[in-house]
Amino acid sequence: MKKGFTLVELLAVIVILGIIVLVSVPMIADNINKSKVSAYRSSVQNAMDAAKEYVSKTMDDNDFPESGINIKSINYKNGEFESGIIKRNEEGEIVAVNIYNGKYCASGTKQNIIVEKANTIEDCESIDYTAPELKVKVVSVTNTSIIINAYGYEESSEIIGYSFKLGDNEKVEVKTNNRVASYEFNNLQAGTEYEIEVEVKNENADNEDEQYVKNESTHTTRKSILVKTLEMEIPIFKISGYGYAKSKEVTIVYPSIENGINSYVMKEFTEDDCEQEIITEEPEVELAITKNGKLTAIIDYGSGKVSNSINIIGVD
Repeated sequence: MKKGFTLVELLAVIVILGIIVLVSVPMIADNINKSKVSAYRSSVQNAMDAAKEYVSKTMDDNDFPESGINIKSINYKNGEFESGIIKRNEEGEIVAVNIYNGKYCASGTKQNIIVEKANTIEDCESIDYTAPELKVKVVSVTNTSIIINAYGYEESSEIIGYSFKLGDNEKVEVKTNNRVASYEFNNLQAGTEYEIEVEVKNENADNEDEQYVKNESTHTTRKSILVKTLEMEIPIFKISGYGYAKSKEVTIVYPSIENGINSYVMKEFTEDDCEQEIITEEPEVELAITKNGKLTAIIDYGSGKVSNSINIIGVD
């Protein structure tokens, strides 16, 4: 006598089949979509080649007009395109801009075309494929510091952050959605030229789609500038001795700087707050230091400051 499956066994089989369907269907759908995206990308790339051939035959200078050409003008039928243009960008590369076929939208250079689903032409035109614009400005330079402002601009998406890098040092990340970020480099050498690299990123940088992950031109703009610190003389110190004493005689000698304002600050090692900054018009200042601390001499010359510090120890 043949024995059939029990209800529990049948339910177990149904559950297993359901799990297989739940896992496999999204994977199959994803693979189908990737195949369609890849096919559309190839169509756009072929259309770009056709556009290049078209302008070589029809334009007097054998090149793209500044505004580009409409995708429909080249009579390329394989993509069933509804709208979009192909042009040459400022770097001289041929780029596709918002090439739409009613379902997919594509933009980018031939080697880096981003394809997204879009329900309408307006949706296609609102997709951000480009990195932010970036301007870098040197705000202040002293003999030991440089202050940099970075101005990022993004029309279609938000700025998510900046980074600042000095020479071979590690870059410093500044997370912000502001269109300006500032950073100060300190403890630099006077009269030294430094290479400063600034980056700005938009929210495409957080997109996990491999199209964006692999294509930095969709989310990051980077600029480098050379800045030289000022070659300014700094105040120097003369100290009475380096042994233990009840007080130390210290003389601050200020270099002659036209329109410079001399001052000094004494901060005791045991105090949390600095003492008041004292302005002086004398080229040399003699001080009797009765407590251990840090003495800083400063010259403010209007557009920046130079300073020098010394630790006073051995006061007992």
